Amino acid sequence: MEECEALSSKLGIMVNGQFKCFGSVQQLKNKFGKGYTLILKCQSYCSDEQILIVEQFVLQNIRFSKLKDKQQETLFYQIEFDQIENRNEIQTIAELFSLIESNKERLNIETYSLSQTTLEQVFLSFAKEQKNLDKD
Repeated sequence: MEECEALSSKLGIMVNGQFKCFGSVQQLKNKFGKGYTLILKCQSYCSDEQILIVEQFVLQNIRFSKLKDKQQETLFYQIEFDQIENRNEIQTIAELFSLIESNKERLNIETYSLSQTTLEQVFLSFAKEQKNLDKD
């Protein structure tokens, strides 16, 4: 998929011989992507209780975040900004970075990253959707 992003100006995704979408990589990510992936890595000395505090912080401050995976002191979240309606909540990436950066030391966060849904994740969502249709 990385080669597709680097070499293609337009891209089409087919599942079971049918076109599901066509457009630029960014258009497909914007239209069919599931928002952003947030990865938070706590300090290696963090206890389970401290990691739980980070989880609660994210749930309280980033309403449409879903914990997708947890591996030792690293937390993986899916965030869907397009669902946010209330102005009192975080609405931009800049606000999200500001929130994390201002609480980084207090929460013992070593590193964090925020990335847009990948083209591979877009493709897999179409494949998963097709697999679910095949079961019905």
